[in-house]
Amino acid sequence: MCRFVAVISKEDMPLQPYFSFLLEQAKNGKRAPHPDGFGFWIKSRKGEYVYKSTLPIWENDITIPNGKIGFFHARKRGEKGADVDIKNVHPFIREGVFMHNGFLNIPKHPMAIGNTDTESFFLTLLEYGVKEGVKRIIKNYDFKSLNFVMHYKEMLYVLRLAKELQDYFTIFIKRDNEKIVISTEKDNNSWEEVKNGELWIINPGLEIDKSCIYQDMCH
Repeated sequence: MCRFVAVISKEDMPLQPYFSFLLEQAKNGKRAPHPDGFGFWIKSRKGEYVYKSTLPIWENDITIPNGKIGFFHARKRGEKGADVDIKNVHPFIREGVFMHNGFLNIPKHPMAIGNTDTESFFLTLLEYGVKEGVKRIIKNYDFKSLNFVMHYKEMLYVLRLAKELQDYFTIFIKRDNEKIVISTEKDNNSWEEVKNGELWIINPGLEIDKSCIYQDMCH
């Protein structure tokens, strides 16, 4: 169980407000607090930045660099969740970047470094491809929520798929001509809610393709 915020824009922009938005969710939002680690990944014209801490996000006194893509994640360890350990802090980075809100009962992937279900989920998607990997997980493993944001091969993938607690396992998207913001919670009414079962694919030009993992699933 976690909170996350992601943003993709056409040019580098200040990302500190998105850190602050996540901090508010993690400390005071739904099912708060989310104290079991904080991390971010940022891609900018100058390069990439990665930061991970086992401290709560509100105990991290940091300045967030500018960038054109930002992933921000605050973790809440579930009852059966992996330990609070730097190896288990999102986002996870391999050939892509991945963060998740939910729980699935999946065996540890042989390439996983930590012990989270999220890392094994991510590695499964890299192994089989995003859509096929999600379908394999739906078919083979029990889960509460598979909600994720993933950056892979210049595309941004956003999936909302929850079996329970659908008022908590939400994803909202706000967009304009210059940027798209993805968040587990909204701060006003100018957001669009991703339907349960829906996959959004966002390209670098901020064009969006929406689809259902299964045609009869989205609602």
